Amino acid sequence: MRIRDREGNEIVVLLIRASIGNPYSYITTIDLFTPCSFSSPFTSQVSPELFRQIATIYVGHVDRFLAGLQNSSDLALVLSQMEVSVVCLKCIRRLMVHGFDDFSKVEETRQFFTLTLVHLQRFYALRKSPFPLSSQPTSCHIPFTHSSILPAGPAFLDTPIATPLDSHIIKLGKLYLDLQKYHPLPFVLAPRATDVVAFYWGVLAEEGNRVGARLTTEQPLHPPLFERFLVHGLLLLKNTIKNFSYTAEKGGLSPSPFFPSPFPRGSPPSHPPPPRSFFYTASPEEASTVSRARQVIDQSLLTPGFVNSCAEVLVSRYMVLRPEDLEAWETDPEGFVGGEEADHWEFELRRTSPVSPIPDLMPDILWIASDTFVADRHLPIPLSLSAITDHAGLLFKDAVYCAIGLGAHELFDSLDFDAFLVKRLTVEAWNKDPRYGVRAGIRFGSKLLEIRAHIRRPMNLIVFCCFSPIPLSLKILRRRIAWIIGKWVGVKISKSARPDVYRVMLRLMSAEEDTVVRLTAVNNLKNCVDDWDFEATPFAPFLKEAVYGIIGMLGDVSEFDSRMRILNSLSMIIERVEEQIAPYAQQIVELLPSLWNTSESEHLFKSAILVTLTKLVGSLKERSSNLQNFVVPLIQHSVDHNQEAHLYLMDDALDLWWTAVQSATHCSEPLYALVPAAVALLEYGTENLRRLLKILESYVLLAPVMVMQVCAGPRVSSVDDNYATPIMDAFTRLLGNLKPQACTAIVHVIDTALQASPLRLSGEVMANTGLLWKLLTDVLDNREQAFILTQYLGVFARIVIYDPAFFLGFIEAAGQRCDPPQLNLLSLVLEKWFDKFDNVGHPRQRKLNCMAFTALTATANPLVLVRLPQVMAVWSDVLSEVKESGGG
Repeated sequence: MRIRDREGNEIVVLLIRASIGNPYSYITTIDLFTPCSFSSPFTSQVSPELFRQIATIYVGHVDRFLAGLQNSSDLALVLSQMEVSVVCLKCIRRLMVHGFDDFSKVEETRQFFTLTLVHLQRFYALRKSPFPLSSQPTSCHIPFTHSSILPAGPAFLDTPIATPLDSHIIKLGKLYLDLQKYHPLPFVLAPRATDVVAFYWGVLAEEGNRVGARLTTEQPLHPPLFERFLVHGLLLLKNTIKNFSYTAEKGGLSPSPFFPSPFPRGSPPSHPPPPRSFFYTASPEEASTVSRARQVIDQSLLTPGFVNSCAEVLVSRYMVLRPEDLEAWETDPEGFVGGEEADHWEFELRRTSPVSPIPDLMPDILWIASDTFVADRHLPIPLSLSAITDHAGLLFKDAVYCAIGLGAHELFDSLDFDAFLVKRLTVEAWNKDPRYGVRAGIRFGSKLLEIRAHIRRPMNLIVFCCFSPIPLSLKILRRRIAWIIGKWVGVKISKSARPDVYRVMLRLMSAEEDTVVRLTAVNNLKNCVDDWDFEATPFAPFLKEAVYGIIGMLGDVSEFDSRMRILNSLSMIIERVEEQIAPYAQQIVELLPSLWNTSESEHLFKSAILVTLTKLVGSLKERSSNLQNFVVPLIQHSVDHNQEAHLYLMDDALDLWWTAVQSATHCSEPLYALVPAAVALLEYGTENLRRLLKILESYVLLAPVMVMQVCAGPRVSSVDDNYATPIMDAFTRLLGNLKPQACTAIVHVIDTALQASPLRLSGEVMANTGLLWKLLTDVLDNREQAFILTQYLGVFARIVIYDPAFFLGFIEAAGQRCDPPQLNLLSLVLEKWFDKFDNVGHPRQRKLNCMAFTALTATANPLVLVRLPQVMAVWSDVLSEVKESGGG
């Protein structure tokens, strides 16, 4: 069956092999909703019928394969039926998401949505076999074919049924997530929508109990966690809490007691408010819909008990280090640190990855729980820090610290982090004796309290520590301390406490410390330095230890990802302390050549080396000249189009090049030898053109005579090359073929060359290469926009001011070059020049043109004197502007 809209866009292709009643019929090809069809009005007309047909096929095949599983039917037949139902689910997901404006108002889609929960529960129950399930007929009545849900059969995880069964569960999860994304209000108002989220959370809590039990037994989980299903559940819960569609009221925002405010407490805010809240006013009907959706969530899902349960389960089960994590810690410490920051959240449960649903969800759970606590002070969050008595207790404390780090913005007003740092974290960071753990709590008055996340009223927290003999390794806790400081340093750490931060971080970076702890500390030291409130002076006493610690760590790690993170931390320190890095520059430079030579094809790592050198050269400024012998070969290698490395290193190499030229006090031979590479790169005219023009401008300012010299003149440099001619040749070819912004940048370099070098050098080469002829013809023929032509005339104005005779000679020669020759070309140029004067907007450029007219008038050229009234009008305009600006 092929369906097209009126414009001929193919909407759906369904090839059905046999009749609907044939159990062997299946869909062989599906190409649903090409992008051009989504906006077609015809889509909404055909969607209900398409949905009805495909849903009938889906329900029929699900019933048949469930019946086949119960009756031990032919396995091949069951698998084929499951394949068809999976493909049907793909089609149904697109139809429900993109084919209906509000699926919750269509009876068939409402009933199908209810049926999906029944199917999801049965599919997941099949995964939990051999636990028998009672046969329960569905309570929903669908106007298409549907029969009873049949009891489950034997265990499926080790059979061919497992993969297609998991596909059904994943496709249903995608359906829920897409409906929630594109139809947030209809999703909540759909029947049993909160039951869907509650079911996912029930499985999360149940699986969490298995995870918790594993912490004591340390036995592999069987069956293993269905992580994609659990991730879908976390995403559903996160999107329910964080979706601002559920908080918008008529005329603005009216936060629910159980929804995060769009303006979180703490500084800086962790979640920016939605733009629509300031520019969009909901209609009464929309406001009513939002209110009903929020009421459903508040009353049916986000109850105080549910929220507290979420906080407890997430912290005590899913944020705890797993046995396989600890094994990876010991066997591959560098891989463990890299894995914590990896982007696997779509398929795995990550505890602290910035893109994982858990760290994104935990702050909002803390926020909601805090509001619940304020409303009812007898509902504390069960996050108490009890004494560590075993390995599980240590892991739980690590998880609690993880929650405190993730909820930094939410705990901003509740936790005195300075006291927490000095009296708790510092003590624990210095405790390396494996025989001792730290029994810690938070005392308010004389009673031990549990941590209550983000209480609105300030609390005077007094931290105490005592020791009890426990045979544990506390490196897990030390690693978490470095991490939590990195999370809080940009939120709430006073300047007086920063020396303690630096001491703790450097202590955890020491050579005798565990590799994972050291890498975590150096990564988070970067956060401490890359902070708005960072000051170089308080950090100066720790600079030497930090630099030598990082240099030593570079020699202790083997993976390039680890080295790159360490180098990034070093780069940030160099950037923030600026010239204070000078005493340690030699040690840093001595380390980099060996790193570069061993990196081979690791271009990202080479890029990190170039960035580090850029920061170092920029910090040393004029003292960086002794680095040129090392810097110049790296730049040559990185910008050479004959080397594959230029594809990866070009941007960073150009930044290093520009910084090196800017920081130089004179143009050394190695630095001057790089000019041909800049000329060669001009030919490509790529996105790097702006950087190249800045580099050439810096060269012109640094050594104008060396750069603009011509072969016939006296040699200023021992380098027997003429670079001015190819540079101006390239400018001549580029002008007129680039965007206006690029033309402006080129003209700026030309103007800089005219100001920095004698006109006998720069003017001669511009005339000989045809650059001035190009500018002149563009002005006379109006080939560019007006503001570009005024900049071209500014170049001529600069030449006239320096040497009017040179300009008049060039115009005379240009007149002879015209076809036919123009004896009065100067008159045409002046006419165009006066015509474009009103387009000159900047006062400085207007003064420049005025001075040029004055210089031409002083030549007593008849063609100029005949236009004396126009010249006097320009004088009058510019002098009035000078008077208005205060005489200058």
